[in-house]
Amino acid sequence: MALVQSKGAGAFSGTSIDVVLTDAVTSGNIFGGIVVWGPSTVTLTGITDTRGNTYTLLHNPTTEGSVGFRGALFYAPIDSSGTCTVTCSFSANTNYITCGVHEISETTLFDTSTMQAQTDPGTGTDAVSSGAITPSVSGCYLFGGSADGTNLVVPSAGTGWTGRLNGPVGLRTEELIQGTAQSVAAVFTGGNSLSDFVSGIIAFKAAGGGGGGNPWHYYAQQ
Repeated sequence: MALVQSKGAGAFSGTSIDVVLTDAVTSGNIFGGIVVWGPSTVTLTGITDTRGNTYTLLHNPTTEGSVGFRGALFYAPIDSSGTCTVTCSFSANTNYITCGVHEISETTLFDTSTMQAQTDPGTGTDAVSSGAITPSVSGCYLFGGSADGTNLVVPSAGTGWTGRLNGPVGLRTEELIQGTAQSVAAVFTGGNSLSDFVSGIIAFKAAGGGGGGNPWHYYAQQ
């Protein structure tokens, strides 16, 4: 399994947001991603794309109650190859949206995930966390994402993780190929002591049920 490409988009108003993938996507791969928005009175009603893939929403919504913003994770097996735009749609006008998508090769299999909100976790190393999961098999591809919905300061990637998207508007994504299956959290280091976060982690397993390859052999970063 490997990261093929990643892309993000952000806005400060609107009832939807489009993430336009730079390169054509490939059938047999999978999308994994995170979307964070405000205010907390608005709901994420669905995710679609121009290739007709079917999206599963995870932990929708996860709400940070102090400032009032929300997040969700998602994934979609890619059923046809070609150019692709991913669209997140909302129930009403937003005042903040950020979304990040990874295309991951050699898998269409979701394993497990979790997501949590944190109020003022501080700037300590790896203090920002998704909460822990334990994948069911070794060698999973782990997607991590976190957004500072208060001050929009992009957090740093966590210890042992490889940072990918650096923004937009307060979003960081990261990845890790886990060796032995064990408890793991996507962790980040915040850049503002008064910031609040929504963070999540998704594990994907290889088509054969375990084992990932070199996660850097083919990757287009945006």
